[in-house]
Order: sequence, then C-alpha cells, then structure tokens
Amino acid sequence: MRRAIWIIAAAVVVVAAAWWLAGLPGTVSVSIGTTTVETATSLAIVGVVAIVVVLLVLLRLIGWVFGIPIS
Repeated sequence: MRRAIWIIAAAVVVVAAAWWLAGLPGTVSVSIGTTTVETATSLAIVGVVAIVVVLLVLLRLIGWVFGIPIS
C-alpha cells in the first residue's frame, strides 16, 4: 500500500512539474558562428535534462565495462 502511495505521489509531482514547464514563457536562442537556433524555454529545459540523463547513463555504462567505480 505504501508503495502505491509513493508511486501516485511521484506521478503527481511529475505532472505538476510538466504543467509548470509547459507554462513557461519565452524562447532560448543559441548562436554558434553564423548559425542561430531558437526554441521554446520548456523545450530547451527538457533537452538539457535529456542530455544530462544520457551522459549519466553513458558514464555508468563505461564504468561498468571497465570496472571503474563511479559514485
């Protein structure tokens, strides 16, 4: 029963964060040389979080393959 309550509470937090994120106004602009990329703020935050998660998984995988302890 406690596990179900924790799962529901986590789902509520995730939905609330997604709702807040969708409501953020503004845009993010990145310029590299002559190339400029503009995107919505919420999409930029999701992109940064996704990149961090992928890098963490990649580091864990490399650590597992080579047997290096990563804390």
